[in-house]
Amino acid sequence: MDHELFHLCVHVSPGPRRPRVGRSRDGHLAVRVRSRAVAGAAGAEVLFSLAAALDVPRAHEAFVRATRSWRKLVEVTDRTEVSSRHHELLIDH
Repeated sequence: MDHELFHLCVHVSPGPRRPRVGRSRDGHLAVRVRSRAVAGAAGAEVLFSLAAALDVPRAHEAFVRATRSWRKLVEVTDRTEVSSRHHELLIDH
């Protein structure tokens, strides 16, 4: 089965009081996670949170570009409903 790839540019904010996935001020997808950026904990929580918000299996996500900045590029290998769910997240928040 061929999977279409879907790329998401996300802005990660580690350590907020309340974790959430929604729209950032600059229009990108924002992922707020409780974990701090220590030993990959925040990155793992970002992928887990995105999988839940986009309703895709965690195994279908991976970082494409995850340098030491708060901007990450995430690739989702199962595009089925991701595009519309991504759009909903940007509008609802």
